[in-house]
Formats: sequence, C-alpha cells, structure tokens
Amino acid sequence: MNQVIRCYSENRKLEKGLDYYLTSLTGRCREKFVQQNGSQWDLEHHEKSYLEVFNKVPKILNMLLSSLYVYGIGGTCIFV
Repeated sequence: MNQVIRCYSENRKLEKGLDYYLTSLTGRCREKFVQQNGSQWDLEHHEKSYLEVFNKVPKILNMLLSSLYVYGIGGTCIFV
C-alpha cells in the first residue's frame, strides 16, 4: 500500500495528473486503503481484478489500445 500512496501522491502533484485506477483491492490492502481514507481519493478503486474492470470499461480499453506507453507499478497501470 505504501507504493500506491506514493504513486497517488506524486500523481496529484502533476499539472496534468493521470487517471488512476486501483484494482484487486482486498484483504490487508483494502484495510490500509480504508485507514488512509482512500474512498476520498480522486481515483477509481475496485475489488475486482484489472482484467475484469478493464473489460467492463470500454474507455479504459480504448486508452490502452491508443496509448503510446503503459506503465505497470506493482498492480498499478498508468496510461500515457
């Protein structure tokens, strides 16, 4: 969860922050997320895996297909 917090914090500092998605949020990570008031963060969070979430969100699939770069940080994907 520390990595997620760090990435989210850095993203918030950017002039043009990226869309941020947090998937497979279960167990201890979910507990930490709740402790950090994560539901108030400017991101989408899901208990489902990224495959399930992205298959149900056409916008994300279009971003993936049209992006020049996709960065994976732990379980985090960043589209540029």
